[in-house]
Amino acid sequence: ATWASRITTLGLDGWNTHIDSFTRPFLRSLTTFSLTRSYDPHYARYNEEHRDANTSAIHHIWQTLKSEHIQLLEVTCDDVNLAFLSYLESYSGLQRLTLFPDGDTEANTNQLGTYFWNNVLPKHAPTLRILEISLTYKGTWCFSPSNMQLVGGCIGLKEVSMAVDFSR
Repeated sequence: ATWASRITTLGLDGWNTHIDSFTRPFLRSLTTFSLTRSYDPHYARYNEEHRDANTSAIHHIWQTLKSEHIQLLEVTCDDVNLAFLSYLESYSGLQRLTLFPDGDTEANTNQLGTYFWNNVLPKHAPTLRILEISLTYKGTWCFSPSNMQLVGGCIGLKEVSMAVDFSR
């Protein structure tokens, strides 16, 4: 076994990330992954000085984890998008999930929140121990009557941190 196959925890904070045949082996044994403040070359909000032609789009990272059948136990992510949620939906067994779902628009973020509650959380309900969702505004990501039963279905949940919105 190579030393790359012994890497179980990886945190990328503010990095330009590139997934290719060299970096892929480093992902295969991961159980814990944190992707925060990462640069995505497909977002126009980044100016030219931050651009790097070799940087993979963030959605490509999640698509790679999905196609490689990498089933993380712990995930932290601040760029919640459909590719990320699709990755989480592709397996079960997640134990800790920390999210900062502040999308490009409130409407888009709310759509992703609804998708999360209906399609992703049920897949991990038997194993999820810690759920943390940090928001800058109220919306579908909040704990509310509409998702109370889904959260209650997480039988092993020990820690919950999220905004509460009983008006929904």
